[in-house]
Amino acid sequence: MDHRADIYALGLILNEMFTNEVPQGTEYKTIGSVAPEFNYLDDLVSAMLRQSALARPESIEVIKRELIGRKQEFVTRQRISELTQSVVPVTNLDDALVADPPRLVRADWNRGVLTLFLQRPLNPRWLQALNNMGGYRSVMGKGPEMFSFSGNTATIPAKEDQVQMVIDCFKEWLPMANRKYEQIVQSENAQAEERHRRQLQAEIEEQERRQRVLKSIKI
Repeated sequence: MDHRADIYALGLILNEMFTNEVPQGTEYKTIGSVAPEFNYLDDLVSAMLRQSALARPESIEVIKRELIGRKQEFVTRQRISELTQSVVPVTNLDDALVADPPRLVRADWNRGVLTLFLQRPLNPRWLQALNNMGGYRSVMGKGPEMFSFSGNTATIPAKEDQVQMVIDCFKEWLPMANRKYEQIVQSENAQAEERHRRQLQAEIEEQERRQRVLKSIKI
């Protein structure tokens, strides 16, 4: 089963959301018949349920953009994901560091330098989150800024009797930094989504304006 079959399944779900009936054949109960304010969805559902898979919308993303562009809050990207589960195998936060947050996997101490190893490389936004998480327990009176980061490692000068204390503090910082990082990503995604929505809305309005003009032309 390919993505065109997924699109057909999503069409069934969208229609059933409003009508409480699974569409059968061509004479099924339409969304507009029970929720007139959402009747524009009928054309979309009809396209998704076409017998020929090649005649259906080319991707789930196309359907999402159409819905988001019209500002219909009842079915956002996340809502579609919740309804279809495997039909839309993505989350709103499609970020590796959110899906699998950094965690400490190994430590080494050599010649007065403690090296901490994480299971994945860090990016600048995560380091920004670490340095702005607030409310953390300091190490030797200092915060995360005293570490040097490269890839998936963090290094810091430490005396023999300071090693475990530094490790314990760093382990406390990780979940705090991970939460802060997720907040940063959520905020950035929301801003990008809003910009995208406005762009799509403007495109839709322009197309509707064009259609009104063309219909009014008399030759």
